[in-house]
Amino acid sequence: MTLTKDRYELNFDAAIDATVLGAEATKDHSDLLLVDFVIEYDDRYLFVEILDSLDSLASNDSDLTGRFRSDALCDLLARMYRDSMFFHSFGDRRPKRVEYAVLYTIPGVDGILVSVLQDELKRRIPLSHPVWNADEAVLRLYAKGADGWHLLKTRYGTRFVPDDNADVDKRALFAAMTESEAFRREVERMIHPLVFHDCDRFWKTQELRGEILAAAEIPLALESGRYDLARRTREGLAGNRREILAGIYTPFALRRKRMMETRGWSMETVARMESWQWPEEKKIRAVDLAVDNSGSPEDLQRRSRALLGVLAFLRTRTQKRLAATFAAFWNR
Repeated sequence: MTLTKDRYELNFDAAIDATVLGAEATKDHSDLLLVDFVIEYDDRYLFVEILDSLDSLASNDSDLTGRFRSDALCDLLARMYRDSMFFHSFGDRRPKRVEYAVLYTIPGVDGILVSVLQDELKRRIPLSHPVWNADEAVLRLYAKGADGWHLLKTRYGTRFVPDDNADVDKRALFAAMTESEAFRREVERMIHPLVFHDCDRFWKTQELRGEILAAAEIPLALESGRYDLARRTREGLAGNRREILAGIYTPFALRRKRMMETRGWSMETVARMESWQWPEEKKIRAVDLAVDNSGSPEDLQRRSRALLGVLAFLRTRTQKRLAATFAAFWNR
């Protein structure tokens, strides 16, 4: 199979299919940074980018050489991979491993620079979309000297911060929260605003970086009271949502079995943690989209790809609606 791009002609022996992403994606996804080709083999997909054919990189070879010596190029290549994976996931494609090849012919770029770039990209693998995790944010807040650490120390003295040079005693705090619902809610009212402040900073950072997709994993998102669920229900998905709430549904019996097997929790611990959350039926009714996780890992992967397709459709529809709104203002 032979493909051409500008002054290049590339031959891919044994390939069974090829997609020219740029031409296909510009219809409704013109803001994505995509690789030039996706080549399908029996056992893998190959993402191919011809580096010096990108107008967005630089205006001449000298500029490109400078880019090779900076972190900006690595950031760009990582984003191109993520955007291409996002676009590539829309269809019902067979799961295969993905390889990433960047071809270049730039004077002044030697093997040492290429090796440095390869090492940096390998450190970033998997080159996935940014993900924020609420549990990790809480751990940061409980670290010595962090905001959560100061709040708990000021409110409860040495009960949970017995040592000024140590983190919050999470075992003691967890035990106290499980013994008293009133105490647990008091701690949540103190800590949750800090957690969501960290989440808001994450969203803002990804927006400034131009990320097309980012995710936040928040176990108690609905219970926290952060979202105006009545308003979200009235607007539906036609509203200009900054955040889409996606729920992962697993029947309780299966979820309990998995937690006992993978985390070593007792039935009492599972029941206690479940009591902190809304009933599963209420949670699923409150989210915008739901993914069924009652099957195999392969089933979950397939359903997750379908979720990406829905998100891409919603994103494109919102872009078109906003574009029409701005055009109407301009024509007044």
